[in-house]
Amino acid sequence: MKTLLVICARRGSQRLKGKHHLRIAGLPLWSFAVGAALQVKNALTVFSSDDMRIKRELDGQAWRLGNDFVPWVTRPDCMANATAPIHLTLQHAVAHFENLGRKFDVVGFIPANVPTVTPGLIRKCIERLKGDKLLTAVLAVREIRDKPEWMWEDDPCEPGMVSAFPAVREVAGGAYREQDLPKRYVATGTVSLVRTEVLLACTSHKAFAWLGPRIGRVMDDDAIEIHTKRDYELARALMETGGVAEDNR
Repeated sequence: MKTLLVICARRGSQRLKGKHHLRIAGLPLWSFAVGAALQVKNALTVFSSDDMRIKRELDGQAWRLGNDFVPWVTRPDCMANATAPIHLTLQHAVAHFENLGRKFDVVGFIPANVPTVTPGLIRKCIERLKGDKLLTAVLAVREIRDKPEWMWEDDPCEPGMVSAFPAVREVAGGAYREQDLPKRYVATGTVSLVRTEVLLACTSHKAFAWLGPRIGRVMDDDAIEIHTKRDYELARALMETGGVAEDNR
């Protein structure tokens, strides 16, 4: 199964300015996703961004370490704002490589603001999709902790499956209160995989509606997504003191 892993980072982060260049254990935030994805065999890792500073640092890192250069896809301005749906960015990356004669069965989205992502987690998601031909997508998920942007319900009839929680922004006047929601609800975590034909057929601008009706899940309880200063301080404290195991789980 030919897999394209697209690491995504926007230059114009809003809540925490310049977050992708913040350093944890001496490394820029974006480098953790790259390091994990590059350890996944039989997958092509690419970086999609409008932040050319990342490209310079990424190329410099490869040159210093003697590694292969990670292919770069410059994200257009229309896909690099806070409201642009991520499926457009993934479609853009696929089109870039199709123009070069490369075809892929599966496309993966890996955000550059999750330093806890591991190669083992990416492999689990790939194997889940590879092992079930009926699945159109797989999400890495975690239980709700703070205020997730997207929420999914764990399907009690089909363990390991998730379905969208409807009209979540209208619940309680748009408020996100963990105490008001059942614990079975989960938020998207660190990795999303979708079959390429499903991705390319998508025209919806709704959050994750393009993933299709059958979505498998892989739990990632250690996910830390960095959006705020508090997130960053938590991730840095855990990772620099060894609180998050650096393994291939």
